[in-house]
Amino acid sequence: MTPARTTTGAVILALALGAALAGCKGAGGDPADAGTDAPIIIRPDNGPPDPGPQDPGDPQDTATDPGKDAKDTGSRDTTEDPGGEDPGEFDPGDGDPGSTDPGCTPNCTGKECGTDGCGGQCGNCTTIHGTGWSCVAAECINTCVPSCAAGTCGNDGCGGTCDNCPADRPCTVEFQVHCALTGPCARSGVIACKDLSVDAGTSATSSNSDKLDIYPAACQSARTPGPERAYKFIPDQSGSVTFTLSGQKTWIGLYFLEGTTCSADACIASSPTSITHDVVQGTTYWIVIDDTKNDPPTAAPSLAIDCSWYVATSDP
Repeated sequence: MTPARTTTGAVILALALGAALAGCKGAGGDPADAGTDAPIIIRPDNGPPDPGPQDPGDPQDTATDPGKDAKDTGSRDTTEDPGGEDPGEFDPGDGDPGSTDPGCTPNCTGKECGTDGCGGQCGNCTTIHGTGWSCVAAECINTCVPSCAAGTCGNDGCGGTCDNCPADRPCTVEFQVHCALTGPCARSGVIACKDLSVDAGTSATSSNSDKLDIYPAACQSARTPGPERAYKFIPDQSGSVTFTLSGQKTWIGLYFLEGTTCSADACIASSPTSITHDVVQGTTYWIVIDDTKNDPPTAAPSLAIDCSWYVATSDP
């Protein structure tokens, strides 16, 4: 190999140079140099080492035995080593999903209301009995004072009902609960023989009234909680008059009253569709269209009048 050759040449050169120097000294040398010659050391200059050609080795050999030619890069162990640290037990904190006081036992023995001793309630008097009840010493007491004035009916303000109506004017359920009314009519119109017919709607308009709720036996003891429409009629002659109702619902009917006041107590005749009755000149009568279901019709019925003595005349 090249490094061996270089070393050998350096040794030979050093020996030859030493021999020459010895010869010169043996021939007399330098008289002034009579001392001992210092040894001369010549170090060989090996220069940088020659790496020479690299032997990559057998490629097939590295697959099974990488030996010294294969560089072992190793493999990095990325698995975290938790070591011997003890994680301890999980602490859920302050939230305790269990009972706030497992040692408290509710006690409602002999109590209808009030506290159970554990922050709860044994009962709510309003829920148990209704409006006007209060809890007093663990017992529900009705402290509400009913309001039932004479001649009234309906809610007493304490969850009960009042019924202080006269026997002939029973409690009537309308938009408000009240004792049945017999008048007088709050509003009314006027009808005459010459009118022949009128629009007799009983829907809730300014021409209607709602004051006639019950009629006497002469008019079938009818109960009429709905609104009514009344017409005053004063004949200019005596005779017979017929009133006919058409286009009405089955719960709408006719009631014929006699007297100066529009009162249900003055009813002398009734019919679902038509009434014919004798009348006296100058006497006040009322023809009433009333509702037995508190359900006014959406379409107005028509009321026709026919006076036996009336003869229609043409305008001059």
